[in-house]
Amino acid sequence: MILVLVFCWLYPPVEGQNNRDENQRWRIANNAPIVGFWAVAELEFHRTGSCDDYVEGTPEASGWVFRPEHPPTFAFDKCRSPTMESSWWSSCGHVLGSTTEFGAGCAVGEAWIGIETASETFDVKCVRILLPQEISHTVDSIGLDRWD
Repeated sequence: MILVLVFCWLYPPVEGQNNRDENQRWRIANNAPIVGFWAVAELEFHRTGSCDDYVEGTPEASGWVFRPEHPPTFAFDKCRSPTMESSWWSSCGHVLGSTTEFGAGCAVGEAWIGIETASETFDVKCVRILLPQEISHTVDSIGLDRWD
């Protein structure tokens, strides 16, 4: 399943928060509660609405599962495999060592994943998301957020 979003804000950026230029850090976050943990197989940020100008950057996330290892880099590896094994897993809503047991879930905005560029500023016009097929690890609403 591929979902394309165009410009929606989860939280407006705060001016003067740090020394970064504007538009160097972008992320997606859950805009609805998640029963279990959130899994994202692939994530792409693009400068154009046609999704043909991919932005490279350093992956960042609200947290991830360490055992088994599911870091944010898994969502940016361009492997195009919508499996749980090759996905980023949020740390919220996860019971250590289990893919079937859920913790307290993830509150709105608690699970997020994105990129930071070292020097390039850019506007996101398209987000391409590939989610695993396991429905218990998806979210009903996703927001796009720039934070500086």
